[in-house]
Amino acid sequence: ALGKRIDREVEIQIVDGQFIHIRFILTPIKDATGKVTYLVAEGQDITQRRQDLSKLNDYIDALATFTAQITPAGYVEMVNKASTEATGLSEGDFIGKAFKDCHWWNFSRESQDQLAQDIKDCAMGKRIDREVEVQIIDGQFIHIRFILTPIKDATGKITYLVAEGQDITERKQLELTLIQEKNIAENLASHDSLTGLPNRRHFIEYAEDKLSLARRRKDKLALLFIDLDGFKAINDDISHQAGDIVLTTLGEKFIRFVRKGEIIARLGGDEFAMLIYGYKKREELEFVAKRLIKLCAQPIFVGNIEAKFGMSIGISTYPQHATTIDELISRADEAMYRIKRTTKGAYAFAKSG
Repeated sequence: ALGKRIDREVEIQIVDGQFIHIRFILTPIKDATGKVTYLVAEGQDITQRRQDLSKLNDYIDALATFTAQITPAGYVEMVNKASTEATGLSEGDFIGKAFKDCHWWNFSRESQDQLAQDIKDCAMGKRIDREVEVQIIDGQFIHIRFILTPIKDATGKITYLVAEGQDITERKQLELTLIQEKNIAENLASHDSLTGLPNRRHFIEYAEDKLSLARRRKDKLALLFIDLDGFKAINDDISHQAGDIVLTTLGEKFIRFVRKGEIIARLGGDEFAMLIYGYKKREELEFVAKRLIKLCAQPIFVGNIEAKFGMSIGISTYPQHATTIDELISRADEAMYRIKRTTKGAYAFAKSG
């Protein structure tokens, strides 16, 4: 009578002695001056809805996954036993709280905003199904499949939302393991197991791609064929294990040596190849070859024994010396052997024509 609208659910006993639930609404009606002149009382029988809700609550409570019933405005009305067991919190820590602010979630601000938007979208009739990572009360991070479902009454009005959280941490860990194993397998297929460098197959595939790009863009491409001098003596005079240590150490140096647009691969034994895309001048290739020879001159020790070896390099270029990768390798190999038969520890360009 003072102007407040009343909207509540009450239980009453009707004439046959039966108890029913009604939604009781009391609305003040005002005249032109704003004075309350009378009240309108409405009673909507919601007994069936309460019974259906009770059944739904029993169903929700029996679920083994985190499940909560929330209002369209985003406030928690009910949580099941699995929710309290999973979070270590009581029902009182949830009931009446804004779902996005429940303190067992450790959401970033962005995630909280996303959850608030999800609730709004669900309240408009959209079903939400996404995967999120949250930190629960003991500090542990878990992955959950988060589902928000709008529930409608007989008139089609959305009366509440059901939020479900299925722990998929083990599944995500399994997926990560499978991805890692796949990456390892792919790496083994494309990289040399001893040095960690790309293998011959990967080098050829990469080189073919770069050659196609060079043709389209009319860029230059260079291939350096590298062979170690004196490596056989390391295997024979020290040990094959010493040879492996030298190759492994050299592989690590090569990995740090390459820059963008370059690749060094182990073709087999003590033979390596380097591809340089988009160089401008011949002097750039000479500079790289000199750096490689200098890099190889740095001592590598096997125990207390210094493994001494050198490097001979043959260089071929596209389009000057060859127009295919096989030809580039062949021409660079010829140039390498030419220098190897003479001075060693140096580099030579393929002959034109």
